[in-house]
Amino acid sequence: MEHSAVSCNLLHFLIDPYEIHYLRFIIEAYPGIGVVSTLDSGLGLVRIAVAPGSESILGEILDAERENLKLREVDPDSDLVREFAK
Repeated sequence: MEHSAVSCNLLHFLIDPYEIHYLRFIIEAYPGIGVVSTLDSGLGLVRIAVAPGSESILGEILDAERENLKLREVDPDSDLVREFAK
Protein backbone atom coordinates (compact mmCIF):
# COMPACT_ATOMS: atom_id res chain seq x y z
CA MET A 1 0.00 0.00 0.00
CA GLU A 2 1.39 3.38 -1.01
CA HIS A 3 1.00 6.51 1.07
CA SER A 4 1.66 9.95 -0.29
CA ALA A 5 3.38 12.44 1.96
CA VAL A 6 0.98 15.05 3.22
CA SER A 7 2.33 18.01 5.10
CA CYS A 8 0.70 20.26 7.63
CA ASN A 9 0.45 23.98 7.18
CA LEU A 10 2.40 25.77 9.93
CA LEU A 11 0.93 28.94 11.42
CA HIS A 12 2.73 31.15 13.94
CA PHE A 13 1.07 33.41 16.49
CA LEU A 14 1.84 35.68 19.38
CA ILE A 15 -0.71 35.30 22.17
CA ASP A 16 -1.04 36.32 25.78
CA PRO A 17 1.46 33.96 27.45
CA TYR A 18 -1.06 33.16 30.18
CA GLU A 19 -3.46 31.87 27.52
CA ILE A 20 -1.19 29.28 25.88
CA HIS A 21 -2.81 26.51 27.90
CA TYR A 22 -6.27 27.72 26.87
CA LEU A 23 -5.33 27.72 23.17
CA ARG A 24 -3.94 24.19 23.49
CA PHE A 25 -7.10 23.06 25.30
CA ILE A 26 -9.35 24.54 22.59
CA ILE A 27 -7.42 22.99 19.70
CA GLU A 28 -7.20 19.57 21.40
CA ALA A 29 -10.98 19.64 21.93
CA TYR A 30 -11.29 19.15 18.16
CA PRO A 31 -9.40 15.89 17.54
CA GLY A 32 -7.17 15.84 14.50
CA ILE A 33 -7.36 19.49 13.40
CA GLY A 34 -3.96 20.56 14.62
CA VAL A 35 -1.16 20.51 17.14
CA VAL A 36 -0.04 23.49 19.20
CA SER A 37 3.67 23.86 19.98
CA THR A 38 5.05 26.53 22.28
CA LEU A 39 8.16 28.14 20.80
CA ASP A 40 8.66 30.72 23.56
CA SER A 41 6.38 30.72 26.59
CA GLY A 42 7.59 34.11 27.83
CA LEU A 43 6.70 35.85 24.59
CA GLY A 44 3.61 33.76 23.92
CA LEU A 45 5.03 32.58 20.59
CA VAL A 46 3.25 29.44 19.40
CA ARG A 47 3.12 27.36 16.24
CA ILE A 48 0.05 25.45 15.10
CA ALA A 49 0.53 22.57 12.68
CA VAL A 50 -2.81 22.44 10.88
CA ALA A 51 -3.96 19.11 9.50
CA PRO A 52 -4.74 19.22 5.77
CA GLY A 53 -8.41 20.02 5.22
CA SER A 54 -8.81 21.54 8.69
CA GLU A 55 -7.80 25.10 7.85
CA SER A 56 -11.33 26.50 7.74
CA ILE A 57 -12.48 25.05 11.07
CA LEU A 58 -9.25 26.19 12.72
CA GLY A 59 -9.77 29.66 11.23
CA GLU A 60 -13.28 29.83 12.68
CA ILE A 61 -12.03 28.78 16.12
CA LEU A 62 -9.18 31.29 16.10
CA ASP A 63 -11.43 34.11 14.87
CA ALA A 64 -13.89 33.41 17.69
CA GLU A 65 -11.09 33.46 20.31
CA ARG A 66 -8.88 36.18 18.79
CA GLU A 67 -9.75 38.83 21.38
CA ASN A 68 -9.62 36.48 24.41
CA LEU A 69 -6.19 35.17 23.41
CA LYS A 70 -4.87 38.54 22.18
CA LEU A 71 -3.97 36.55 19.09
CA ARG A 72 -1.72 38.04 16.39
CA GLU A 73 -0.43 36.05 13.44
CA VAL A 74 3.32 36.24 12.87
CA ASP A 75 5.02 35.93 9.49
CA PRO A 76 6.85 32.57 9.44
CA ASP A 77 9.80 34.26 7.71
CA SER A 78 10.19 36.87 10.45
CA ASP A 79 13.37 36.99 12.50
CA LEU A 80 11.31 36.25 15.61
CA VAL A 81 10.06 32.92 14.28
CA ARG A 82 13.42 31.97 12.79
CA GLU A 83 15.15 32.58 16.11
CA PHE A 84 12.84 30.30 18.10
CA ALA A 85 11.90 27.68 15.51
CA LYS A 86 15.41 26.27 15.14
